[in-house]
Amino acid sequence: MKKKKNAFTLIELLAIIVILAIIAVITVPIILNIIENSRKGASIDSAYGYKDSVQQYYLSKSVGDTTSDVLAKEVTKTVSELEEDGLTVNGQKPSDGWVKINKGQVVDYSLKFGDYVVDYDFNTKESLATKGGILRKQLAFNSCDNPEYIKASQKFVDMITVDDSGIITAYNETEIQEDVLIPCKKGSVNITGIGNGAFGNKSFTTITIPDCITSIGMGAISGNSNLVSIKLGKNVNNIQMNAFFKNNVSNQNLKEIIVPESNPTEFEWTTITGGTYNDDTKQIEWPSDNSPIKITYVKE
Repeated sequence: MKKKKNAFTLIELLAIIVILAIIAVITVPIILNIIENSRKGASIDSAYGYKDSVQQYYLSKSVGDTTSDVLAKEVTKTVSELEEDGLTVNGQKPSDGWVKINKGQVVDYSLKFGDYVVDYDFNTKESLATKGGILRKQLAFNSCDNPEYIKASQKFVDMITVDDSGIITAYNETEIQEDVLIPCKKGSVNITGIGNGAFGNKSFTTITIPDCITSIGMGAISGNSNLVSIKLGKNVNNIQMNAFFKNNVSNQNLKEIIVPESNPTEFEWTTITGGTYNDDTKQIEWPSDNSPIKITYVKE
């Protein structure tokens, strides 16, 4: 009697194929997801590494140079600009993007690593990677589209009085605030201007005006003896007479007015401050020996 051969029947083969297909359907997406998460995690790690390299680079620039103000400046640099400046990176370099540095610390970024764009998220304070993402537009700190500015200026909402047209009519200084950030909204009202004398005779040292503000009234920011710096938004196009007048007896403390390069308005600085504007030096000068006010145009 012949011994029967052990073999799979057609039905058994079909059953095995079906089982393998089911396993593939279940496991392949899981494996692909693991690979994708690994690539996403690698891009986030690369962003952190790049951030550290930038901060170390700026710190090294200031070491031993007591006259350098590199750590005092807020600047936004593209990846290519940093490379031209001499930045070296340990690990993967981004192919494109930008970082914002404030006092030597990276405070915002949008960087491209391979298929991923890695952005700083202001809500979670973490990096978020998006496959096929688009690099985020560089925002000025005082942009009303900047969540960092919205959050930081929120504390001043209850300190200002705003009329129905969006003009700030008063700043109610309940406690000393060194750095005032004018909010973009109060309730449902969009803020569009600063009224006459609204921020006059207060104690703050700096004031930042967001890009939603288009007009600044007479004496709006005047008589502030501690005021050192005024930062304008890009959309301010109308500053009235003596708007920045007598911040100290002859504006002696006021050292700088910062204007975005993207603001095309040619301001009448002599009328606005009461000093004499020198177009060659970009300074507002005084007949006495008091220090001039520097008009600084900055790239956003």
